[in-house]
Amino acid sequence: MAKVSWSQLPKRIEMLVRDGEVFDRPKPGEIDNVFRHYEAQAGFRLPISYREFIHWFGPGALSGWFQICAPIPPRLRGLVADVFDMDKQREMLEDPEGYWADTVTPETLRRLVLFASTEGGDWFFWDTADARNSSGHEYGVYGHSHSSSSGKVKLMATSFKEFVTEIGLGDRYPFSTEDREAKWNYRSAWPTKQA
Repeated sequence: MAKVSWSQLPKRIEMLVRDGEVFDRPKPGEIDNVFRHYEAQAGFRLPISYREFIHWFGPGALSGWFQICAPIPPRLRGLVADVFDMDKQREMLEDPEGYWADTVTPETLRRLVLFASTEGGDWFFWDTADARNSSGHEYGVYGHSHSSSSGKVKLMATSFKEFVTEIGLGDRYPFSTEDREAKWNYRSAWPTKQA
């Protein structure tokens, strides 16, 4: 299986945690089990770069703006905010009362997997019909601007790693020409405990 190297990224990104606390992060096997379960239910393979990112960082907030979600192990359900829970995000998209359900076709909705959002309400998806790298299970990353009332999505990146490095840690807000100061930090959504 191909590997994506995130080894330099953790050395450059500050992991934010309160003094005297540590993350109660799941063990690697627990994360792999929840990935396998999610993939069996969803019917598609998660990108290798994403799987490795979640092993390093967990779901959480990148650069103070991007909320990256993940499948959550059963013992941590309810301890991780819904915005970081991939299953809860899917439920939100499929809500028959939500505007999204009225603006995209059911076929499009089945293809798109929401994996990130912004504080400003933008959404980022993998389009499972747009496989870019079959050995790494990489898909095109598409975005939906919060200011769009239609279901239109735009290609933003060709892989999860490109999404993180070019958009998540980039110097512009998505869907805008406005500059932003990228913060090289990450606040994991894993619960914390006393050190």
